[in-house]
Amino acid sequence: EIDEYVLVPQALSHERLEEITAVMIARDRPVLRMAVTPSALLTNGVLVAERSFIPMVTLRRARTTGGEAVLKRAFDVVGAALLLVAVAPVATYELVRARISGVQPLVRAQTIHGPDGSHLTLRLLAREVSSRMPVRGMPALVAVLLGRLSLVGPRPIPVDAGTPAPAASALTGMRPGLTGPWRLLGDGATLEEQATQDLAYVRNYTAWEDLRIVVQSARLLWAGPRRGLLGRWEHRPAGEARPRLHAFAVRGWPGLRA
Repeated sequence: EIDEYVLVPQALSHERLEEITAVMIARDRPVLRMAVTPSALLTNGVLVAERSFIPMVTLRRARTTGGEAVLKRAFDVVGAALLLVAVAPVATYELVRARISGVQPLVRAQTIHGPDGSHLTLRLLAREVSSRMPVRGMPALVAVLLGRLSLVGPRPIPVDAGTPAPAASALTGMRPGLTGPWRLLGDGATLEEQATQDLAYVRNYTAWEDLRIVVQSARLLWAGPRRGLLGRWEHRPAGEARPRLHAFAVRGWPGLRA
């Protein structure tokens, strides 16, 4: 029967704070209020309140609604369909060649965190089938058409056994994207930097921003095999060197630079 919780970040460990925030923000009630943090300021529709003259904010999940949600879904369907038509012939050839060569498995799956605490499956062609990113992403394009993923959105975050969803992903009610601000940051960005850009993207979302990110991603992909231009969503193997970070700023947030 509790209507409101007040959370004091300084009284909790970082891990416990993220766990509680992820659970509480996924529900409409009770209301969760906490002292101002950078992540809270980047969420959508922040409401300021005071308790004993202490300023606090009410956390709300960042999401698209109304006409913006319709436009984003239309962009996903049209964009994914066009990309599928473009990559399907090459992907089919690569799959047949890999099958004849005895490559197994042809498709690799990874469980990722979805909106509202759900879990989704991200499928890609195995690296042994093709090393070209657009070709490997053909199964994911099908998931975009089915409404499970988005063409542009927050970074897909793998589900690790025993590890709760990061607080940043809980604050975002948008489907993970095959590209997004996190990818434009480059392969050297930290998870915190990616999460900050993702929250800023959701709060300032426009259909034009999706188009700009797709064009920018294609430009960097066309730039050649130089590593580090496009960020990766999956975990980096232990001991692998971190490439130089590619500078990028979300439109409307010039101070958020890598």
